[in-house]
Amino acid sequence: MDSEVRALSTGMRDPLHPTFCAACLHCVFLYVKGEGPSHRAFLRELRANHHDFWRGIMYFLTVRRTAKSREAALDLLVSGVGACQSRSKAHIDAVRTLAEGDHLLYMVVNMCFNMADACLAQSEFKAVKARKFSTHGLWPTSADDLLPAGAEDSLSSFLHWFLVRPDSSIQTSFRDIYLACRPQLEPFLMMDGNRRIFVQTIAKHIRASADWLERTPPSKRFTNLNIFDPAMLITSLTGLLQFAMFDPDSTSSHIPRLGVPHRLVGGMEESLIAGFGKAYALFEDGVEKSQIADVLTTLYDSRGTPPPQRPPGLQSPFAAAQKMLGSAGDMFQREIRSRRDSGACGAAGCTVHERDIGRRLQRCSGCAVLQYCSRECQRRDWKDAKNPHKEVCARLKSLVPFLDCDGDGFAAGLDELHMTVRERAAIHVNLVNGSMRGLQDLSTEEQIEQISTIVKMHEFTRQEGGEMGQSVLVEALRALGLSA
Repeated sequence: MDSEVRALSTGMRDPLHPTFCAACLHCVFLYVKGEGPSHRAFLRELRANHHDFWRGIMYFLTVRRTAKSREAALDLLVSGVGACQSRSKAHIDAVRTLAEGDHLLYMVVNMCFNMADACLAQSEFKAVKARKFSTHGLWPTSADDLLPAGAEDSLSSFLHWFLVRPDSSIQTSFRDIYLACRPQLEPFLMMDGNRRIFVQTIAKHIRASADWLERTPPSKRFTNLNIFDPAMLITSLTGLLQFAMFDPDSTSSHIPRLGVPHRLVGGMEESLIAGFGKAYALFEDGVEKSQIADVLTTLYDSRGTPPPQRPPGLQSPFAAAQKMLGSAGDMFQREIRSRRDSGACGAAGCTVHERDIGRRLQRCSGCAVLQYCSRECQRRDWKDAKNPHKEVCARLKSLVPFLDCDGDGFAAGLDELHMTVRERAAIHVNLVNGSMRGLQDLSTEEQIEQISTIVKMHEFTRQEGGEMGQSVLVEALRALGLSA
């Protein structure tokens, strides 16, 4: 498939006048998105040896277009398929698939977004959020690789595709690219015209999806995963808005501030509340509903709606935090398991993953949780100036027998080990190398205190049972020695 990729790269050099075959691109797309070792190896080779191909993909997505140039691009894409000389079965099947689609340009855009996101997914979501690009020559190696047309034009193009295409895969790709390139894109997103387009587009897609779910009986809904499935659209839109609203430079980003307009959605809360409110009522309890509740709480706070005037389930004065606190008991167990199973080097600042080097990493012989790419990384992490592994290794080892238990079994293990809240918080801060969002600027001791408070609040509210009302919240804050 190497020759096909080179031909596609050539045909993408001018994104306003494409000469590539969309059916050939579809064949590559299917292989990039496939499952199994051979597909992962193919994607890795593409990322390592075909940077021109990825530049063409991103330039096609990010170049600023007019309505006339989009029509011209559509005509050229149709011509490119007709002129292609390939007669392979895969190509014929691809032509048939494209012919059955609704709009060839939009289908090509969808494939480009999906393939770019496959690269980010192979880099792991944590690395994307931390804006850690590959140091091994795997595309993308910088934000410039994802924004070849420049940040302003790229955001304008992303917003256009986001507006015209209610497609969960585009929304997820937009989210991941935004996270990876936030310093470059955020200043332009916060410009009044752009933020209005962004917020109004989310409100439009959320309301349409919620309306569809409301009027469609479960028996007639999608039975397979579908990029246009309204439930998937709502979930992806919720995630996109959550990450866009989060301020990485704020140490109080999770704390609701009643009556203080949010810098992204301030003045436009009504349409979002209408859509997310309907979605909240339609979803059953679970992670998705908790995420919607988190968004709604921020919107109500931004609008200045007092908690008693909000819908049932959102009337707690700290509803968004209550959702987080409700999962704080598993947070510790999940973090340790995640580190054990990640396949990533545990040393602070190292981005090596076992996929990058083609072999399994070596585990710490003490705790059997953390993995390292080299003896140098292990030695450096053992004596790290801020979060040395030697301080938590023995306690981590004692937790290993309980890691795969259910929540109650893990809690019983903590009790058996007499592990204090502060010890749990110290291990958590050590494992994430002090990189928790919103707490990065605090000292290690201050981070441990913050996490300890969250865990204590979780234990307090779990003992109280039910939703945390205002009097319970005040009592809890006082019990923790905090002002209320």
